[in-house]
Amino acid sequence: MVTPNVRLVQLLGQGGMGSVWVAEHLTLDTQVAVKFISPEVAQKEGKYVLDRFEREAKAAAKIKSPHVVRTYDYGIMPGGIPYMVMELLEGQTLAEHLEDHHTVTLDMATQIVTQAARALKEAHKFGIVHRDIKPENIFLLGSGYDLHVKVLDFGIAKQPHTAGKQALTGTHTMIGTPLYMSPEQLLAPKTVDHQTDLWALGVVAYEMLTGVAPFSGETLAALSLSICGGAFVPLAEQTGPQSVALDEWFDRALSKQSRDRFESAKELAVAFELACAPETVRGSAQRERRLQLLSGTRPVPAISATWSRDEWMVQTGDGSAPAGPVSLTEVQQAINTGTIAADSMLAPVGSSDWRDASAILAHAAQLAQNLSSLPQPVADEPTDEESEVVTAVSVPY
Repeated sequence: MVTPNVRLVQLLGQGGMGSVWVAEHLTLDTQVAVKFISPEVAQKEGKYVLDRFEREAKAAAKIKSPHVVRTYDYGIMPGGIPYMVMELLEGQTLAEHLEDHHTVTLDMATQIVTQAARALKEAHKFGIVHRDIKPENIFLLGSGYDLHVKVLDFGIAKQPHTAGKQALTGTHTMIGTPLYMSPEQLLAPKTVDHQTDLWALGVVAYEMLTGVAPFSGETLAALSLSICGGAFVPLAEQTGPQSVALDEWFDRALSKQSRDRFESAKELAVAFELACAPETVRGSAQRERRLQLLSGTRPVPAISATWSRDEWMVQTGDGSAPAGPVSLTEVQQAINTGTIAADSMLAPVGSSDWRDASAILAHAAQLAQNLSSLPQPVADEPTDEESEVVTAVSVPY
């Protein structure tokens, strides 16, 4: 018995740091996972490992997200062995999936990025920076439409009350995994903010689509030089011109200067969905079922999209799919000039002409001008013209 309510059943896995067991939670009448730090590690590392374990438990308990593993209990057993009682997950890590399949589809990559970003969004809301986003810390449950993502291991997470204090390094000289570290995490690890998590998720996205990391090096010094000053191989050179929009996304996600990256996890995921939309939205009946269609009127005709239950959706009002990629640069310019809101997309409703942002914006401007000359409709009875103009796709995030 770990506690009066938790009884160990069988060993699930064991590694250098400790072990994980399947256990029965007698009060909750369910199976849980119990993680132990080995006595040898606890004795050797002392306060470092205890602080890390406690940090992971508190961070996971604070972040209320279905994409973060739930923690039920934490404590120290007689003999000084720390334990953590957690949600039992059945599936595999993204690292294990990539080892078997090398890459993932655009649709799967979109789901993983979007759901992992949701977990980070909630963590960042509390000022918690994960600092070790990598395939090993992204857990996959289910598959296809039912794919559900969990972010693991907040053990080295940076929290507000630790800002400016001595980093918990113990005998360790580096916090995180070098291959996924941002330039600022390599150069000034004690001062990182949420941007380092967004960078790491960008690295994971690149690896999912290409099978390799965007930056590499045979030594830590060489890897650091590549991350801080090197360039990644564009996807367009590997998979063809259809990846231009994705390369624009990676240019921003993996910008050397944190100020040039996406401002938030939500913005990063929205842009990734947009960059992938031509291939992931086309003909997908499963995604259409996740949309809630609402009709209404607005000063400027628009198709608005918010994160649905599983991902961000962008689609024309009649359900038709985009006919081609929309330049991320052009859309961003439109956002910067205030032509469209950051969480909206202008598009000709009833048409599948999404071939470039300029056509979208021109069509929207014309419709806006036409709207200005229309009489106000009677409440709840929109005119045919207005019904043609606007359909909002809006599912609360």
